[in-house]
Amino acid sequence: MKEIKFSKSSYQRMLRVELLEWKRIEKQTLAKGIPWWTDRRRAFIKGKNLFWREDPVKDEIIRGQEKDKIIRLAHQSGIKVLDIGCGSGWLSLELARLGMDVTGIDVSQDRIDIAKFFLKQNPYKKNFGKVKYIAVDINEIDFPINSFDVIVAWDTLHHFPNLKTIISKTTKWLRPKGSFVTFDHLSNPTLKHLRKIADFFTFNKHKHQVVEYEDLLGKEMLNILSFYFHSKEIKTKLSFPVSIALYLFLSYDLFTPLLPSIERIDKLLCDNHLFTGEYFFFYGKKK
Repeated sequence: MKEIKFSKSSYQRMLRVELLEWKRIEKQTLAKGIPWWTDRRRAFIKGKNLFWREDPVKDEIIRGQEKDKIIRLAHQSGIKVLDIGCGSGWLSLELARLGMDVTGIDVSQDRIDIAKFFLKQNPYKKNFGKVKYIAVDINEIDFPINSFDVIVAWDTLHHFPNLKTIISKTTKWLRPKGSFVTFDHLSNPTLKHLRKIADFFTFNKHKHQVVEYEDLLGKEMLNILSFYFHSKEIKTKLSFPVSIALYLFLSYDLFTPLLPSIERIDKLLCDNHLFTGEYFFFYGKKK
């Protein structure tokens, strides 16, 4: 199992770029409404022809089943949960709404502040559990062993070039037979190159600055997770043709009614291993 190593100064430099990029994204999106990644239930964004990941309606069609699944499996696994790379808090918030005791950590103080704001604004208070947000680099924090019943991560692990070290560390925080549930970006080098070409010729407004330490491990992420956990479920999502179509034209509002059918086609392509999806869902139990 490989790891990608950077010097501390290089890592800190790239991390600053990442933090500034997400600060820009949050400011830009919050000006339009409530992003789904802050509060899934109350999300709305003003605007037309929004890119599918920014549009709460489109994203719910494409990835809503995975959101439901990660919430359901976490809820079945116990009470105490750690949300690593919690971002602006949507998953932590949903789990707390089910009565769970949630600790959410993220390296971005800006995003943690946003998560705290939406936590205060939460109107769904019946049987609400607990949420504690911590702004910290996961490399710089530790918890007592056996602290959590379940660890969740939504679209986070591809940010860790030293994923093996991170998973080895976090596994100790899980109780015996604790669960690890994640949905993450698997990456596809061909898709990356095609999107760069598309951005060059179309001045694509959806492009997101990706720093050097993102998306380096690819399928190795699954090998690392399977080494530390008994795999209960591994599936991929967003096949090559569907991902390209979403990027180039399916995000236009005109095609929104077609997205449920597109999602079902994508499931057929990925579940029958005709394509490996751009994202993966993993559910495992601590060995």
